[in-house]
Amino acid sequence: MRGILFALAALAAAVVSQPALAADIGVVFLHGKWGTTSAPAVKILIDAVTSAGFLVETPEMPWSRNRAYDKDVDGSLAEIDEAVARLKSRGAQRIVVGGQSLGANVALIYGSRRDGLAGIVTTAPGHTPDLSQVKDKIAPHVARAKNLVAEGKGATKERFDDINQGKVQQVTASAEIYASWMDPDGAAVIPKSAAALRPNTPLLWVVGDDDAMARRGEAYAFAKAPAHPKSAYKVVGGGHFDTPKGAATIVVDWLKGL
Repeated sequence: MRGILFALAALAAAVVSQPALAADIGVVFLHGKWGTTSAPAVKILIDAVTSAGFLVETPEMPWSRNRAYDKDVDGSLAEIDEAVARLKSRGAQRIVVGGQSLGANVALIYGSRRDGLAGIVTTAPGHTPDLSQVKDKIAPHVARAKNLVAEGKGATKERFDDINQGKVQQVTASAEIYASWMDPDGAAVIPKSAAALRPNTPLLWVVGDDDAMARRGEAYAFAKAPAHPKSAYKVVGGGHFDTPKGAATIVVDWLKGL
């Protein structure tokens, strides 16, 4: 009898120590700037995660090419809350939020503002209003937007410059929404969000070796996040837009290990 009880206890301990089943984990994956989750490289990653059995939500976000900044950072986080609620209604017990480029940036913001997440996944994190390559080019537009807000005209829509991997494009947005995304001291600053990531939140950071972000290394933001034994910094081949495809297997394996 003692032998049977010992065997049952050992089996129970083994079950507890196993990673959660894939269907217990829900993943919200956020597309990049001016894009959608149907973009080929991003779709490959999403399809891989879905095929592995994880529950997935891929909402079109306010920075898509169709919506062009129709909500500010806080409004975007509220939309992620809605995607999380949908995952929980489908049976997800634990939630991971990830994304590509600006989507990765916002996943980090979300992780810095919400408790209880099972993990954050950033692939080719981008949108860097804090860095001179972007900050200096859009400074007049940010100043104009901030002036409008200060004058009580924050809802006024105007044309402002936006930058995506060196490409400049004008967007029509309200002054307050534009400033929310582009302020070099605002919410969308990657190192700030990484440093504020909620404790006990594992972070997977994947970057392409030909992406400008790779040259900034771990010190730029990843190393600022609270340490976690399951956090990982990975470099794959290719550039900014190739990274989700190259990261697909890494992301699936990491999720399975949570």
